[in-house]
Amino acid sequence: EAITIAEGTTHTITLNIDPPSSQTITVNLHNSNTDQITASPAATFIPGTAMTTATISAIDDDDKERSETHIIRLTAEQSDTRTYIATPELAVTIPADNDLGITITVNPTSLELSPNDSAAIHLAMPPRFLITGPIVIAADISSDIITVTPERLTLNPTNTTATMTVTVTPSDDSSAQPSATTITLTAISGTEEPQLTADNIAVTVKAAGINIKVKVYLEGALP
Repeated sequence: EAITIAEGTTHTITLNIDPPSSQTITVNLHNSNTDQITASPAATFIPGTAMTTATISAIDDDDKERSETHIIRLTAEQSDTRTYIATPELAVTIPADNDLGITITVNPTSLELSPNDSAAIHLAMPPRFLITGPIVIAADISSDIITVTPERLTLNPTNTTATMTVTVTPSDDSSAQPSATTITLTAISGTEEPQLTADNIAVTVKAAGINIKVKVYLEGALP
């Protein structure tokens, strides 16, 4: 049996007994994750009733967390006989926060470079994001007319509020025509790909300059 509860909300579960008992039956809810969820300690069937309820709540906190599942065990008490519980465990899933992920503010979001220029792009991370291990931010380029240094940035729990900088430089093979490309930021964490929100960066490299020398030959003497 499984239920899903968003942080800060309460869910009422229904317990049924078949057939109803002539004695009082108490079902205990054993919760070992009191920092994440709270649950009624017990639900009671009074004699002759077939249904009772209990409540489970997900604690609201300021942490940005991934989806997680906790188990509540159910055991029954009865005065003189043992009661069989068909579902002895209840899986409670708290979904990931809606704004969980990495939001990067990119400045600037477009560049126009001369063949011999380079420019810096600043990447600002949000002040609130809970990570437990390193996350690599990769700069993917749609063509080879530029290079990005460094191509990988690593976030860890101590630097998520930092502003990082990458440098964009045109490649050596300058073209006589202007060229355009796009830098896309992606996030990789082990086998996972965390949700990343960041503007793409449009880069235009101007045409390489062409030097033309003109010689003028004069015939005859000047008046």
